[in-house]
Amino acid sequence: MIARFISLFILILLASLTSFGQKEANFWYFGDYIGFDFNNNNPTPLSNSNMESVGATAVRSDQNTGKLLFYSNGESVWNEKNQVMPNGSHLLGETRATQSALIVPIPEEPNLFYLFTVSKSLVSPAKASRIYYSIIDMSLDNGFGDIPEGKKNIPIIDNVAEKLTAIPVSDGIGYWLITHGVNNNSFFVFKISGYSISDPKTFNIGSIYELNTEKNEAVGFLKASPNGKLLASTVTSGTYFRAFELFDFNHENGEISNPLSLGDFSLQYGLSFSPDNTKLYLKATNNSIDARDILHQFDLNSEDIKSTRVGLIRTNPNFDINQYNIGLTALALQIAPDGNIYGAGNPSDFENQEDQNAMLVIEKPNAKGIAAQIMLKRFNFRDGAVTNGLPNFIENIFNGISASDNPNVLCTELELYQLFPNPTTATINITVSERCFTPYFLTIYNLLGQSILTLWVNSQISDEVDISQLSTGTYYAVLNFSDKRIVKRLVKL
Repeated sequence: MIARFISLFILILLASLTSFGQKEANFWYFGDYIGFDFNNNNPTPLSNSNMESVGATAVRSDQNTGKLLFYSNGESVWNEKNQVMPNGSHLLGETRATQSALIVPIPEEPNLFYLFTVSKSLVSPAKASRIYYSIIDMSLDNGFGDIPEGKKNIPIIDNVAEKLTAIPVSDGIGYWLITHGVNNNSFFVFKISGYSISDPKTFNIGSIYELNTEKNEAVGFLKASPNGKLLASTVTSGTYFRAFELFDFNHENGEISNPLSLGDFSLQYGLSFSPDNTKLYLKATNNSIDARDILHQFDLNSEDIKSTRVGLIRTNPNFDINQYNIGLTALALQIAPDGNIYGAGNPSDFENQEDQNAMLVIEKPNAKGIAAQIMLKRFNFRDGAVTNGLPNFIENIFNGISASDNPNVLCTELELYQLFPNPTTATINITVSERCFTPYFLTIYNLLGQSILTLWVNSQISDEVDISQLSTGTYYAVLNFSDKRIVKRLVKL
């Protein structure tokens, strides 16, 4: 019985840490010579990259240690020493492409990776993109990696858009690689099984992506929800308004179905699902006369998703649009290992170095509306600069993560302490993250600083605390641990 209990406990513990055992996204390299190191949870700005990039990049870290392995802008591939691999130059992708590169592990081969690269589509003369792959073998060049001879710039499809993403197959062995055609409404879905890449399945669904002398609807992102059940695609049609579409995806057989327009938008570019798969974020301009916002959120739990659109910048009382001096035409969005979503625009026209180091951060992307907390943050990238792109990852590594789950988060972070319901009419409970819990005194103070109630709490989830006798108003619940003091605001209705 004891052995069974220990085994069950270990399984539960491992399940709770699964997301953060996957550290393959802990290093980011993007923009002009910049990056982030997420190994200590809060992003450490980096300026040691030798890579310039306009579009999305591809970066791979060790899934167990978080150590950098390699990165690419679609034209070259660099190793952990920030040096181009011996055979890593002259790749046939283009750094200007929206999703210029993507790294997919070769199943059951820990040292081998597919590096997919995407050429740039052009309007005049009209030229669609082509997708290539190269093999990265990390056992070569004394463990720093290289591309084997004959395994470089192998084309798999042409006449496609600048869109490329991947979703794990439901059996856990293999991936679905997904892109979209131009001047048609065709999605192409390849199955990756070991060294094998299948011929694509074709799904003619949704709207046509036009590429001609007037429109380049090949530009824009294709992304999957972290749980692999949804796809969304932006189409950068300039000032034309066109549909922003959401699709169902079956990660058992690769089928795409149930197209849903979430409204007509112009200047579409970045998009991201929330880590908990309940929200969808879009960078675009909507055609509402009273609220032409530039960042939008949709609630995916609603029966009428389109109706849930809410603007997050221009109509957000907590965000000063006048201080937002980074490029708005092309704003990429990407979930990070700390549970936030980061946004990168193009500040190249700004002389102020602070503006060139500015990024949008959605600090609580699972929350609804402006509770998602949209912030503008400036990072010390030294002489580097943010551009239009961020790393292009397989999104399932972020499934279900939040900052409060991350074992690297210090136990002083308020996210690790939850008081609910709040506001309340009668009772409250308090939950403390398991790894941060020790018995504590709970004291409730009024706004005059007077102690109203004091209790000793010796369980991770407190018993119900009855505050029904308190008057309506605002109070503060103070958790006094032996080594710290946590203060939470409490509203009594």
